[in-house]
Amino acid sequence: MRDTKLSVLHKAREHLADLLGIQQRVSHREILVSAITAALAMAAVYVISHAVLGESDAPLMIASMGSSAILVFAVPHGAFSQPWAVLGGHGVSALVGVLSAMYIPSTELACAVAVGASIVASLLLRCLHPSGGGTALVPVLGGETVQALGFSFVVVPVLINAAILILLGVLLNAMFHWRRYPAALGRSGREEAVPPAMNRIEHDDLKHALEGLETSVEITESDLSLLLNRAVEHALRDKVGPDDIHPGGRYSNTWFGPEAEIRAVLSVEAATDTVRVRYQRMPAGEPQEATLTDFAHWARRKIG
Repeated sequence: MRDTKLSVLHKAREHLADLLGIQQRVSHREILVSAITAALAMAAVYVISHAVLGESDAPLMIASMGSSAILVFAVPHGAFSQPWAVLGGHGVSALVGVLSAMYIPSTELACAVAVGASIVASLLLRCLHPSGGGTALVPVLGGETVQALGFSFVVVPVLINAAILILLGVLLNAMFHWRRYPAALGRSGREEAVPPAMNRIEHDDLKHALEGLETSVEITESDLSLLLNRAVEHALRDKVGPDDIHPGGRYSNTWFGPEAEIRAVLSVEAATDTVRVRYQRMPAGEPQEATLTDFAHWARRKIG
């Protein structure tokens, strides 16, 4: 009974974490590497932004690039962190921002159009980058220095800063074997073992699945493939087999919701043509029977 309550509590906690979107844990090593590499990149961005924009307007540009640094150095494998997303996303957003500042007199309306239009342009060009929204606002909210740059603002400092982030992303992330940037470079020649269940799933299948979502997601096809491989490996490793079914054991299908169930095995006996399992649904169900094969197929893992 106590195990049943703990299992339900655990599932409820997992469900709440999913609803809140709590992110997965990362190692202390990864935290340290992300912080140091991002700090080095931002030092370079700071120098360039101050040299071009001066003391008053540089903070806007630095803030926009700061969010990009988080993506490139803390989430280097993410879809929004890839070179085209960083370079194209900032570039097209800067261009939209300059046009909005030039031709829309109302600051409020110019801000709205700059961000909205930059999203449209980025999605059409397949270079959506969250930090681009900040870049689009700089020409609108910046002072005389930014406005005087006109369209050259797109190149210097925006594209120059973006290019520096990408270059440092390639160089600094390459120093750590578990990272790769761009994501297409792979895992330093190491290949993941593909479980039998994944043999028929190819790159085009994963790409089709992502496109079928009809929304942007922060994962690349290669990382999705890796996640699926590891999930299948874990499922096959932990799956209960016929040899794992024993009298007195309790088994769960580990589903959360109305289908969740725990069964206690009362006996395992050989019948005329098969092996039968007599079990009881917890906490106080009536005894029932199933073939050993069917019971093992239902069971996800042994819990007691």
